Amino acid sequence: VPAHVLETVSQVKTPQGIAVVSKIPAAAPLTLLGSRLLLLENVQDPGNVGTILRALDAAGFDGCILTPGCADPYSPKVLRATMGSVLRVPICFTENVLETLLELKESGYQTIASTLDGDPFYQRCATPEKLCLVIGNEGAGIALQTQAACSMRLKLPMRGGAESLNAAVAAAIMMYDFVNR
Repeated sequence: VPAHVLETVSQVKTPQGIAVVSKIPAAAPLTLLGSRLLLLENVQDPGNVGTILRALDAAGFDGCILTPGCADPYSPKVLRATMGSVLRVPICFTENVLETLLELKESGYQTIASTLDGDPFYQRCATPEKLCLVIGNEGAGIALQTQAACSMRLKLPMRGGAESLNAAVAAAIMMYDFVNR
């Protein structure tokens, strides 16, 4: 495709010179996602969702569960941020986060909420064999009833002056640590 055509159809000022036409993958059933999962609750920023999916793929987590209110994983901004990872990562959509967490717990998963006031992340026990890490909305965090439904709440301690980390940064740190510990 000539550069001027790509510039016309692209939604960015400086396209990377690559265009992809792909079928949107079918949603993965919860039972087939794997043993290391990530659940995003109302993560609205497409850049965050894309970065999280890319980090999930790079860290070796098995799949992602998205709740209503999350950015569309197949929107142009998310697709750009994932650099193709969205096409490799199994994604499940849930309408009811509490039912999903209950189903995961009944299947032997430890469900772990990333919060600002949980137990210190680095003082936790060994990585569970089956885990689902829950990351919440950029401003509001994880809903209180969702936190209550989780097996544990963990926080990344802030050593400097920052109050908290961006959702994508926190998710990436925690996923890598869970995989490598």
